[in-house]
Amino acid sequence: MPYLSVTNVEESLSDTRRWKGWSGTPADLRQILDAMESQYAVVRDEHVAAKTYYERRSVERSERQVETARRMIEERREAARDTSAWEDRLADARRDVESETSILQRAEDQAALFDRVVATIRTKKGADRTLTGRPAELVAHMTPIAVKDLTLRAPARSYVGTRSITVTFDHEDGVTLSVTSDDAAWARAALSVLEETIELRVPWWRWVRSGWVLVPAFYLAIIFLAYAAINALPSVAASSAGPVLYVATLALVPNIAFWLVRKGLPAFELTLSGQARGRAVLVTVAGWVVSVVLGVVTNMISG
Repeated sequence: MPYLSVTNVEESLSDTRRWKGWSGTPADLRQILDAMESQYAVVRDEHVAAKTYYERRSVERSERQVETARRMIEERREAARDTSAWEDRLADARRDVESETSILQRAEDQAALFDRVVATIRTKKGADRTLTGRPAELVAHMTPIAVKDLTLRAPARSYVGTRSITVTFDHEDGVTLSVTSDDAAWARAALSVLEETIELRVPWWRWVRSGWVLVPAFYLAIIFLAYAAINALPSVAASSAGPVLYVATLALVPNIAFWLVRKGLPAFELTLSGQARGRAVLVTVAGWVVSVVLGVVTNMISG
């Protein structure tokens, strides 16, 4: 069996990570943007060189013409021959070098923009806005905007290979990180850095939005509320309206409460103050639940 060298194996990678919530300030978002942009530092020079290949060749050709003209002028001077024609050529070649260098610089500046980040914003009023820029520019522009959902994508322009990063912030679904690359090592490194940065602002209360937590909690609350209602309104509980009221409560309260909690605890929140609404909502709800439970327990003891 012939030996196969593993060095000939090329591996690509496409992977996704998800979190149930993210809450932070524009400064916290800036860290994620910086982390996205920094992943392209290792390929920036290679990309710029590939995109400006012909412009560099033009500069090199003009520089060779300058050297040729200089050499011919020196040789003709040593031979005591006229150098005026070659001096004109030298002047022309120098102007060409200056012109071609300016063109190359502009081409390099344009090519270097490839790793900027594209931010697609859904505002709380429903408008869609798209921004493209460096992290500091994006954060400065986004700060006054009431952001509801946000998608960050890099690179902004086509790259000579396949290396893409997308971070989606959704007020219902939380955060999704997707990395795709024809270089698996690069993709793994990008995933590791972005994961660590995103997790810095994943709130501890994210699990509260889960149905596995909300549904049992709501039904437990209904039991306490039903018991309190029966004790408080025994005549209603004993009447024919009692079962109807109980069934209606059982059907409506969980759905209404589920909607209210998820509305009050958005899976994505970009705040200027750094004080997430989720914590305040939880404190309020917890206080209400404790008061209800204490009231029911007190009635049970006194009854």
